[in-house]
Parts: sequence; structure tokens; C-alpha cells
Amino acid sequence: MKVALAYFNQAIDEDPNYAQAYSGLADTYAVLGDWQHAVMSTKEALPKAKAAAIKGLELDSTLSDPKKSSNASFTNAPQIAMIYASMGDNDQAMHWLERAYEERFNPSILLRLLRSGFDPLRSDPRFEDLMRRIGLAR
Repeated sequence: MKVALAYFNQAIDEDPNYAQAYSGLADTYAVLGDWQHAVMSTKEALPKAKAAAIKGLELDSTLSDPKKSSNASFTNAPQIAMIYASMGDNDQAMHWLERAYEERFNPSILLRLLRSGFDPLRSDPRFEDLMRRIGLAR
């Protein structure tokens, strides 16, 4: 993961307007801050992930819209949701999770819903409803 950080930062150094590099950087920081990887503390990683995701979306708002993005299978919405959830902003986290659901996000993202990054949402009825709709209800 540290190699990925280096490559994304190198891409940004070479082209500060390369939105997908910021998106990749955001994903990498989100994973680094995940307790399962324990490479970087959540408090350190998630603000960096949020800043990179926001910068990427400022440069290319289509990154979160797979119908418009040059990479039609990619969406940032689940990653942004995890960042907001980890920072305690449940309303924004649910907004982005609903957006991801509406966009029919990549099914592999479903596994992220089971990670600790979404723990603050587990008791939220909106999260429970989303889990039911995607078939992960307990």
C-alpha cells in the first residue's frame, strides 16, 4: 500500500490536475486507515483520504458517476461514505452510501460495508435498511 501511495503522489506531482490519481490516493488512504491493515492510524489516514477524494471530485465531478466517468465501473461514493462514517458524520455517510447504491456500485464494495469503517452506522436504521436491500441483513 505504501508503494501505491508513492505512485499516486508521483502521478499528482507530474500532473496536479489528474483527478483519478487523487481518487486512487483517497482509496489507498482509506485502506491504510482500516484496522485490518493497521499501516496508519485512522485519525491520520481518513482526513488525508477525505482531502484527496474532495480534490479528485473538484477536478472531475464525474468520478463519482459511473455513467459519465471514463472508467464506467468505478465510483468513489463508497469510499467517501466510509470516510464520513469514520469521522462521525452519519448523515453524509448515508447520503454517499445511498448514492453508491443508486449507481449500482461494484459488488466487491459490499465487503467494505462489513469492515470496521462503517461501525458508527451499524445502529442507524438507514444503514440497516441498506444492508437489507443489498442482501447483507443479519
